[in-house]
Amino acid sequence: MQTLQYRLVFNTYQFIVDHKKVVDFALQGNTETVQLGDIYLAEVEKCDDQFCFLDIKQSDKLFIRNKDIKSTLNDSEIKIGKRLYVQVNTTRRADKWARASGTINLASANMVLTTDRSGLFISKKITDQAKRKMLQTIFLPLLTNQFGIIVRTRAEAIEKSELLSEAKQLIKQFEAVTVSPSEMNYNALRYRTENALFKRYVERDVIQNRSKQGIALYQQIDLLAWLKDNQHQIVYLPSGIELFIEELEAMTVIDIDSAAFKWQSQADDFSYAVNLAALSALPVELAKRKISGTVLIDCLSMSKEIQKRFKKEIRTLLNNHHIILKEMTKSGLLELSIQNSRPSIKQSFYRRDDKGSHLREEVLIDYWLDYMIYYRHTNQNKQFYFTVSRDIYYKMQSAQADIKQLLTRHEISLTLLPCEVAEGVMQPFRSGIDTIALNKRKTIDFVSTL
Repeated sequence: MQTLQYRLVFNTYQFIVDHKKVVDFALQGNTETVQLGDIYLAEVEKCDDQFCFLDIKQSDKLFIRNKDIKSTLNDSEIKIGKRLYVQVNTTRRADKWARASGTINLASANMVLTTDRSGLFISKKITDQAKRKMLQTIFLPLLTNQFGIIVRTRAEAIEKSELLSEAKQLIKQFEAVTVSPSEMNYNALRYRTENALFKRYVERDVIQNRSKQGIALYQQIDLLAWLKDNQHQIVYLPSGIELFIEELEAMTVIDIDSAAFKWQSQADDFSYAVNLAALSALPVELAKRKISGTVLIDCLSMSKEIQKRFKKEIRTLLNNHHIILKEMTKSGLLELSIQNSRPSIKQSFYRRDDKGSHLREEVLIDYWLDYMIYYRHTNQNKQFYFTVSRDIYYKMQSAQADIKQLLTRHEISLTLLPCEVAEGVMQPFRSGIDTIALNKRKTIDFVSTL
């Protein structure tokens, strides 16, 4: 696996790539102040029966569920003005503040320091009792009532001195996070992980090297093509089954259409065969979209005995993909749960309004600016003409200085033709209607001819 990172005008794009296929991603707004994994000493600003809103000494705020506050550093008492140690586990989405948890986790390659509870927790997959006792002799003397240490399975093969050094480094990081109760002028941001996405894969020892960045992201990944490939609402399976995947704000809903199902074996019940084929393909589709949270699937109804057999079969299948089977009703409505604090592709790259989901304007602008840079250096073309809707143009105006600096650095001149009708439009001029419009309408030189 390899890593890619490109900082464009509005966002920084990170990708984990394996054999030219994207297996994971992270999108960070260049102006966002709160990032996934940040640790804050936050102050309770207001509360209700379920949530508290936290002040972190910046324009953004955090919210936390009351039941998520308690940890080895925080007690369960809630009151205005109280300070809490929290870690961001879900970044800001649309009009919702980033969400935090009172449990802090500092991870390294072979262990995790956690404030969920104190104590030593060795992976159950380490079954050698002599090895477990050796690990206890390393970690138990380091523990306090402020944190616990989770030892990963891979620690079994690591030298004692290396584990001890790694644990001491984590504890040093943890001590830097905490603040004396008497310290008045403290920094609310206590810890920030650089390149959190890459770090997760480095810890798992699956990244071989960083990719050469090249001249543009477009040279490595066609972002719009990748998004289109991973956002098809209808998925056609080889068996003839169609999956209709609708990602909503609070959950994901999936319907199974069996009209064209190629029933190979008459030995199995038809509904059972359809449902099993659909569920076997579903984990890949969910992983492609990075969907998490609650997933509801409208399966074909089955008899009680067949449903019992079906649940047993798919539970193992889903567990292998870290998907939890929560419940299945008599009518065939299946509820799944996927634990993942990071936003999905749709939540990261799209915005939702009363007309549906649309690619975020800043993502579209980043894509075409990056494309121009690629095309400029591969085809020596300096002049570009684009049709843009008013919303796109105003978004570009908001970052005018950065865009002009970027285009000037690459000796690119960009001429824009405002489009009065459509929204979310930015595309190269086409022959025909665009040419007529160019002759009749005033264009805007975003960067003067060089």
